[in-house]
Amino acid sequence: MKRVQAMTFLVSAAVSGVVFSNRPADAADRRVSAFGCFTSGGRFEEWQGDNTGVYSTARLNCPLPDDSYMPKWSVRTLTVYGRDGNSSPPPSNYTDPDLDPNIWAVACVTYWGIAGGGCGTGVATNGTFSGNYAVSPGLEVWSQGYPDFAYLWLRLPRGSTTTTQSTFRGFHVST
Repeated sequence: MKRVQAMTFLVSAAVSGVVFSNRPADAADRRVSAFGCFTSGGRFEEWQGDNTGVYSTARLNCPLPDDSYMPKWSVRTLTVYGRDGNSSPPPSNYTDPDLDPNIWAVACVTYWGIAGGGCGTGVATNGTFSGNYAVSPGLEVWSQGYPDFAYLWLRLPRGSTTTTQSTFRGFHVST
């Protein structure tokens, strides 16, 4: 009898150990530097992508690493980091997007099987804000299970002066 009780105790202890053991979370995260991006109208200087022009905007396209470790559809958070160097309010009744003083960040895809692509809900800084920013655009376009190619699209406004440029330092994604 004591032998059966001892065996029952050992089996239940082993099962409890397996069921209630600590295991790492099924989460993953990546920090991606601005240096992995392609730029139009901007440049990469020292540690960041920036826009030193006082008359035009810069646009950056940053590929999202999309693999079996972290497929794009599993990304739950995206945070974009940099510095907004333009604190000017938008001009009244402007139609030229180069005059928009906001940083814009948008999650996008290039379609794999046909020409074209699509973007999710963008997010912008406030036009009268100046300083470090952390913004999180919508991820609806990445959450679909299609084999499209994911990227981050950014628009950096013109700087208020050549010494107060807008910058993009990188982005962080996690599941």
